[in-house]
Order: sequence, then C-alpha cells, then structure tokens
Amino acid sequence: MPWSRASPPARAMPARPTRTSRPATRTTTRRTDLPRKGGAVDTADVVRLASVMREWGIDQLSLGDTIGVATPGQVRGVVRALTAEGIPVESIALHMHDTYGMAVANVYAGLEEGVRAFDAAAGGVGGCPFARSATGNLATDDLIWMLEGLGIRTGIDLDALTDTSIWLTSALGKNPASRVATALTR
Repeated sequence: MPWSRASPPARAMPARPTRTSRPATRTTTRRTDLPRKGGAVDTADVVRLASVMREWGIDQLSLGDTIGVATPGQVRGVVRALTAEGIPVESIALHMHDTYGMAVANVYAGLEEGVRAFDAAAGGVGGCPFARSATGNLATDDLIWMLEGLGIRTGIDLDALTDTSIWLTSALGKNPASRVATALTR
C-alpha cells in the first residue's frame, strides 16, 4: 500500500484486532522524495503508522525505500525514531531500491542500528510502479557479498546465486543490476 503525507493520520485508521494467530508482516514506505506527491514523508508520520500497525498485531514492519532515494543517514534516523518509540529493532526490516546506488550502504546503516531482516532480489530485478525512473531492488548478490565480507555467514552459495541472477536477467531480456553478478561473470 503506497503511503504518503496525504494519507490520513494514524488516529483516523480503522480499528483492527490487537493480535493475530500467525505472524504478519506489513511494508510501510518512507519515501524521501515522492515524484507525484510533492515531497518527503515526515519520520513522525512513519512512526505513528508503525505504532498503529504494531497495535494491529503486525509482527514485522518492512520499511520500503521504493524509489531508491534514501541515504544511510535517513535510514539511521527512521530506525532510531522507531526504536525510541518502543518498536523493537527485531521487528524492523528494510526494503531498498538501488536507483542512486545506495541500497547496500543503506542496509549497512540498518545493520549498524541492529536491523537483521532485508528484502533483496536475484540480479536486482524489479522496479517501482510509482516512479518510472526507479531502478530495481537491492540485488541479493550484492547483499550477500557485503554480509559475507563483514563476517556474517549467510549459508548462501554466491556462485549458484550469481548463476541464477544471470539466467534470470537474461530470461527477462535485461542486464543484471547486480554489480557482484556482473563482476563475477566477466
């Protein structure tokens, strides 16, 4: 669900059950520059929405930079604001796009703040229907390369992942967005 500054405030949202019988995840988007909505989404609005979603029983909040314009400082600021309001860092995930080449740096900022769940796509495929200039998702290949380089063992076979990324992007008629896949297959 796209969310913008024009969305109703959290207090106007309908009531939901406070607990679910199974874990639930919801992505809330914090865009810093909305191409059609005219500007940044205030961190306070993200915190308010996230708090309501937790009350609804949402166990994991995935913060999405769906147009790929976030910076590490912005990621840190939002994560810190959420945890300051009592939202456990263990319930926060990040969904980064790589339009400006900052997705890996943004994940690193999240890691430094304690975030341990990240969305990624083989070869970096994907995009954003709200912004045609937005490029693909964070490439899983690039994420795994960084995590392994930091000594975080993922258990993922990077060679097999890279082969899959090259196959997938080729099947889609695209060049791989993953810098790691490109470097390892030259």
